[in-house]
Amino acid sequence: MGELLHAGALVPAAVGACCTLGAPRSGRAAAGVSAVVMLLAMLDTVFRMPGLPALVWAALLIGTALAAAVSARAGSRARAAGVGRAGSRARAAGVHPVMALHGGLGMIVMAGLLLVMGGAGELGGAGAPASAVSVSAVAASVSAGHHGGGASGALVALVGVGSLAYAGYSAVVALRLARGPAAAAHCAAMRRWLPVVEVAGMGASTVLMLLALAA
Repeated sequence: MGELLHAGALVPAAVGACCTLGAPRSGRAAAGVSAVVMLLAMLDTVFRMPGLPALVWAALLIGTALAAAVSARAGSRARAAGVGRAGSRARAAGVHPVMALHGGLGMIVMAGLLLVMGGAGELGGAGAPASAVSVSAVAASVSAGHHGGGASGALVALVGVGSLAYAGYSAVVALRLARGPAAAAHCAAMRRWLPVVEVAGMGASTVLMLLALAA
């Protein structure tokens, strides 16, 4: 069941990545790279190809999240300095601050999930998919008194709470974007829904990965 949920999490993640790449806004390249890296990390966790350690993927996710934040910040400064028609176009295609925050938090939450899954994979044996061992196996090792078990238990709890909080935040952001008049004013009828689907996809993917760990 856990493997099915983990594989199912790839669907909203892929949809969200497509929406990120297709959204008409500045900083799309950096945000797109982050989305693609996250999708590759999830694919590797499910199929173990190429089989990079979870710590490597977590570092890549956090690194790309920082790069995307820097890019969004630079875009904000460019829009603030823009004047005339060029400035108006820049403001219309700008990254919404909430979108930038949501994307960065998503990368951090995903990095935590991958670290927990990586620990589960080690419990399952070398070469075993991380999704094949649930979070209950990690908890069992903690209760058995393994070295560093307290830290592992704290990480599992922190990631679980953080994932649930992020899923709720995603729902709130998606509703705000769907109802916001700014999106309708600056984007075409179809494209204005891309950020909504992007946010909802990341939230759904997080929930499914958390359920896969708990299964």
